[in-house]
Amino acid sequence: MKRILVIEEETQLRSNLISMLALDGFQAVGAANGLAGLAQAEADVPDLILCNTVLSDLDGYALLLRCRRHEQLAVVPFVFVGVESDRAAVRRAMNLGADDYLSLPFTHEEIVASVQACLKKREMNHRSYLCQVQQAKMTIDRMSHWDPLTQLPNRRYFLDQVREALGSAKQQQRSLVVLSLNIDDWRAIVMTFGHESGDGLLCAIAERLKCCQALVGRLAESEFGLVLRGAMQHQQVTHFVQQLQAKLTEPYQINGHEVRIRASVGIAAYPQHSSQPEALLMQADTAMRWCQQRGQSQYRFYNPSMSAIEAEQHLLATELNRAIERDQLEVHYQPQVDITTGQVIGVEALLRWHHPQRGLISPKTFIPIAEDSGMIVPIGEWVLRTACRQYQAWKRLTSRPFKLSVNLSMRQLQQENLVEMVESILRETGMDARSLSLELTETSLMKQVSTSVYTLHQLKALGVGLSIDDFGTGYSSLTYLNKLPIDTLKIDHSFVSQLTVNRNAAVISNAIIDMAQRLDLNIVAEGVENRRQLEFLHGCGCYAVQGFFYSPPLKHGQVQALLLGKNFLPQTPRSMLVAGKGSGR
Repeated sequence: MKRILVIEEETQLRSNLISMLALDGFQAVGAANGLAGLAQAEADVPDLILCNTVLSDLDGYALLLRCRRHEQLAVVPFVFVGVESDRAAVRRAMNLGADDYLSLPFTHEEIVASVQACLKKREMNHRSYLCQVQQAKMTIDRMSHWDPLTQLPNRRYFLDQVREALGSAKQQQRSLVVLSLNIDDWRAIVMTFGHESGDGLLCAIAERLKCCQALVGRLAESEFGLVLRGAMQHQQVTHFVQQLQAKLTEPYQINGHEVRIRASVGIAAYPQHSSQPEALLMQADTAMRWCQQRGQSQYRFYNPSMSAIEAEQHLLATELNRAIERDQLEVHYQPQVDITTGQVIGVEALLRWHHPQRGLISPKTFIPIAEDSGMIVPIGEWVLRTACRQYQAWKRLTSRPFKLSVNLSMRQLQQENLVEMVESILRETGMDARSLSLELTETSLMKQVSTSVYTLHQLKALGVGLSIDDFGTGYSSLTYLNKLPIDTLKIDHSFVSQLTVNRNAAVISNAIIDMAQRLDLNIVAEGVENRRQLEFLHGCGCYAVQGFFYSPPLKHGQVQALLLGKNFLPQTPRSMLVAGKGSGR
């Protein structure tokens, strides 16, 4: 039975209204004034309020406003009864939020019809509201469990699925395998083709993953998770992953472009590695990152030593973050020598980390950590500024011409303000751009060559030289090499060290030297350690070298003594000095 509150000061009218409503099955109660009615409504919320516009203590309009501001009374239908019948009075009532306005006198049928219409409207609104609430709950539930782009379970829901599958595996005493799969070059694809194409690629990858006999979820930006259920031996898991990678690396057609990807897969299994769902997923992530660090499409099973190494790397990353401010980083310089004259023609700036407890930490250990964490960007800027300042200090002491080479990392090459940063340092230090050569490894350059060409041309426009370091290890396309504004190729030390003992290394090195000469590029050989290597390079026409045969990396004071003639390099064999054809720089 619907409850109606009648607020009316005139006793007879209030009684008549209550009687009329009772005849039609409503439970009607009365209040003699506005304040009493408001108190009664707040104490026992009615289904509808019928109120006169004229009340001595609190008029109907003020009462309506207070009801509409009340948390529970705000949605209760409110019908006015008044002697005013003009449009202005009705408009005022409706603007304040009234549901209807009955002008005295009115019939029994009119008031009942008004009440029934308002109650029906409220019920319909309530149903609509409940429907909207239900839809909102479903939307929130969908958003909290499913990835909106790929329509795969998100990380949270995927972990729930791992938990459920693991519980079943324990009950049935069978194994369970969790995979963490990452699209290694997704960011480079986005940089090349745009975010829309990147999203399209992720959706295409998701569709291929849905065809696998596995539970699949999207864990992060370009990372997916899979659960393999059932008793699977090591060989079966390996076969599954190999087939999966073969399927995923088939070309994709994205907005008219053929795109290929590389994928790294980490594998963790119950009960071998863990019995906890969170731990299994974390271990699979660890194994996947281990694959990524090696830069190849591959897969790895989790090994506890991986976590120990990652923990050590995390600790080193934390300490490296403070290394600059604590003056633990130094720049050393390795001389580059023209073997036809025996003179220093350049120095390469090399970063060194002297840890107060760990001692000298190898760049092979901390440079990848700096790359992964992004710290290589501020560190690389510090190295460039420090080396340019030091070069200017040397130039004030000697008129001998030589060049400064500084390495650029892949992360630095991706900086939006890289060119502005280099230009600013040149201006700040007063260094001639023509005396600076920036070195990029062939491997990192080939990973993003299409996006690097414009940046390299901007750097070249500043006047700086550009070198490809470790040349011969990255399988460069000659087409790309022809597009890049490169001045110098540096033969990787892995070839130089094998020159006299490995025929293939000798053939490749000779081919690189010949190609560089035909392209009118300078050529520098790295890692020269003995006279036989030096003689081979000289015989092939490569005259610029660096390596321990002449000198290890030196501190700035040692380089200064070398430039001033206070220290001397090992002598170049006389036969080479006599037969020299000119500098390789």
